[in-house]
Amino acid sequence: SLRCSRSALLTFLEDRGLPWIDDPSNADARFERVRVREAMPALDALGLSVARLAGTAETLRGASDVVQHQVHSLAQSAARPLPAGCIQLDRGLLLRALPEVRLRLLAAALDWIAYAVHPPRLTALKELDVALSLPPSHRTLHGCSGLIRRDSVWILREAARLGPEVPAGDDWDGRWTTSAEVPDLHVAALGEAGVRQLADWRAHGLPREALAATPAFWKEGALIAAPFANLGKDCHVRLRAGPSDFFVDLALR
Repeated sequence: SLRCSRSALLTFLEDRGLPWIDDPSNADARFERVRVREAMPALDALGLSVARLAGTAETLRGASDVVQHQVHSLAQSAARPLPAGCIQLDRGLLLRALPEVRLRLLAAALDWIAYAVHPPRLTALKELDVALSLPPSHRTLHGCSGLIRRDSVWILREAARLGPEVPAGDDWDGRWTTSAEVPDLHVAALGEAGVRQLADWRAHGLPREALAATPAFWKEGALIAAPFANLGKDCHVRLRAGPSDFFVDLALR
């Protein structure tokens, strides 16, 4: 806890006969945490005591929890994550949401699509947010593409960041489990080459770019199956659980 001082912690350990180890880095002024700790007496004299800072942090944490609750509510009404590995967002509902709520929802969508451990860069995220109020466009960030349409925003994998082909049965693009009853197949993105082989790509309810980013099964350069284009049999894919589970229940319900 931020309210627990070093001396109080040492007293707690001594009273219980428990050992401790002093980390030498805790006295190394090259680290910001050490410089902040050394500045605390001066801050305390200005009324910025540890207790006051801890109280402020708790207040901010409570406010963040309220905002996050609103983010989940917005996701329920405005987000349509699809088993094909992309998310459709209602552009009008996004624009009517509070900016902080909208930014957090966009960040969660990007993390879910990219299977990222770290959040997107704030500057790039804000640029995407500004673009929501502009004419339709196509943005790339965080390993994703954002397709801004008249009434919707699609978040999908960026074509240039998709994984290389793998043997059927292996995980593809870090996001998909794959299996095939047909031997000697490989899994790679459907891509433009595959989309061009479909009789009517529009019939599958996805933007062309989103369909192109879905996994497909190939053999010696020939398209054998594309699960999200209802092409072929005995070949299966499923989204893996990722670092962010924000949209899992919505996507797979």
